[in-house]
Amino acid sequence: MHIKALSARLTLVLLLVTSMLAAGAATSHSKTKTVPASAVLSATACEQGRLAAALDRFSGEQATTLDGVVWFSGGQTDDGKAASAANPLLPAHCIVTGVIGAHSGPPGATRYGNHFRLRIPSYWNGRLFFQGGGGNNGSVGNAIGPLKDGQNALAQGYAVVAQDSGHVGRTPEFALDRKAYTDFAYQGVHDVSLVAKAIIKAYAGRGPARSYFVGCSNGGREAMVTAQRYTDFDGVVAGNPGFATYDQWLQNMDVLRIVARVAGVAAGTVAVDTSSAYRDDQLAFVADYFMEKCDKLDGVADGLVSNYLACKAGPNDYQKLLCKQDGGDSDDPRCLNGIQSEGLQGIHAGVHDRNHKLIFPGFLPGSVERVMRDPYLGKPGGPALGSFYSSIMPNLYFMGYGFRGYPHLTGSADELASYPASSLAYVADFDIDSEPAKLAQGRLDFNGGNVDPRRPGPNFEAFRRRGGKMLIYTGTADPAVQATGVMAFMDRLNAQYQPKEAGAMARLFMVPGMNHCRGGATADQFDQLAPLVEWVERGIAPEEIVARAAPGSELDRQRLGFSRPLCVYPRYAKYKGSGDPAAANSFVCSSD
Repeated sequence: MHIKALSARLTLVLLLVTSMLAAGAATSHSKTKTVPASAVLSATACEQGRLAAALDRFSGEQATTLDGVVWFSGGQTDDGKAASAANPLLPAHCIVTGVIGAHSGPPGATRYGNHFRLRIPSYWNGRLFFQGGGGNNGSVGNAIGPLKDGQNALAQGYAVVAQDSGHVGRTPEFALDRKAYTDFAYQGVHDVSLVAKAIIKAYAGRGPARSYFVGCSNGGREAMVTAQRYTDFDGVVAGNPGFATYDQWLQNMDVLRIVARVAGVAAGTVAVDTSSAYRDDQLAFVADYFMEKCDKLDGVADGLVSNYLACKAGPNDYQKLLCKQDGGDSDDPRCLNGIQSEGLQGIHAGVHDRNHKLIFPGFLPGSVERVMRDPYLGKPGGPALGSFYSSIMPNLYFMGYGFRGYPHLTGSADELASYPASSLAYVADFDIDSEPAKLAQGRLDFNGGNVDPRRPGPNFEAFRRRGGKMLIYTGTADPAVQATGVMAFMDRLNAQYQPKEAGAMARLFMVPGMNHCRGGATADQFDQLAPLVEWVERGIAPEEIVARAAPGSELDRQRLGFSRPLCVYPRYAKYKGSGDPAAANSFVCSSD
């Protein structure tokens, strides 16, 4: 037999054995609904007419059309090119593509519809994995279920589905169409999950026994929103969740305005170039200062601030960073002048109204300074403005006020020309005292952070009562999603239900040093799915998750291996006092 074919068959056999063992364990230990033994599904059942017939019950805005049903023979990559970590060999599976609720709408006669891709492996483990989106979505994910340790859910036997949230492209003008707006806000995940389960049942003879949602960034928000609103999933993973729409973005805006002020842009003036606000060596100076101060708070100097809650910035710290000629203590050529120091304090403190009421918290000191250049400052020589002006700020006036709710329209609400042509003037003119209250409907439609059933809008009470599980993780060095805001969410959840009851539903794992979903001086390689499945199906709640640094990354340049336990918030990884400081087993999760 040809070596490639033999290898493919051995891979499939291993997948079958692994998924059967997992299903058997779930059957033995599950306290509720069990997961049947894995099924071996045939290529002959992967037929468009048969699967399309199962979708006749979906009508109106949920009317579904299949674009294609194709059998993938396995043992090769999705695109037929050489295999790599980003382009893995895939098992044999049925690929189903289609669109839900196809229609035309504004602006102009734009074509909309929630496009999806579903892959059902021939050796199916009885579970569904919904792959979350990111940013404004607008493209269908690969539907292989990538995990943070480099593995993928499809290869583990999961049926995997992904969607584009009802529109094509990243820019937010789609929000002028009502269905595209609600698909992106909350409805799209629900509709696709219903359709995917119906297709799986038609193909396999039974629907999924367990369903999981896994996403990061906007996918993290989707996880929290769907947990609040629907009963589609037994467990969700919310990574670096942009859950507090739109208050998180108000803090992002505040940083843009702080940077503009530091760069000499007068209040109410449109920024043109903010790249000079801080030099790179000054940002490194601040980051190095707090690393030196806080690195050993976990018991060892290892390039990670694991005891992030103890790493605080006070007046003495800013005094040490301030240049002597401005009244500070520093004679380092990288020191900050007065306006730069004031700006840094605002970036750490968060956004407040004029009565000093906190709207949303800021960034942990020393955490994001090294990664601020692109999103907030811009680059000398161009582009001279932070990328968040174009990637995030337009979302506020297209979606933040609710569907077509922008209060400063210059014409019809369904016409693109009625909205700001650029976010620059919008940011410059934004009234932090009056405008946030006008975002109430946008918060209700998009927000996934309400923990109090007495407040208006969806909450987690029904999810908690039916035994739903939510695993949250976020990086302490994320320049977009504030780690402090995610921790504040968990604090509110603990206050609402008390820590024991809240911990039976949701657990937060902070990832020291990780940027937005990945990257940075960090140990960010871990399996975020297996602990959730263990929790849902065997009742074993995760206490810690071992994470590894990517080989060749900043913490493992010599590729010798670097690992850390990720601990349930508010605990952190503390060095035991002996053992290899690069090994996870030399640390213990501590709350002292």
